Amino acid sequence: MHKDIDFSAAGIERRWTAGYDDTRRMIARTPWRAPLDPVEGIAIHRSDPAAA
Repeated sequence: MHKDIDFSAAGIERRWTAGYDDTRRMIARTPWRAPLDPVEGIAIHRSDPAAA
């Protein structure tokens, strides 16, 4: 299967605008303020396993 990507100025502008709009919607939702599910907990990622 072959897919073409539109690298025209208009195509790039559409993708940039879509990403910007998605970001604004997510920020407006403020998901970081929602209560945490105690079953899920919080995952901590450490880039250096020796630091644990």
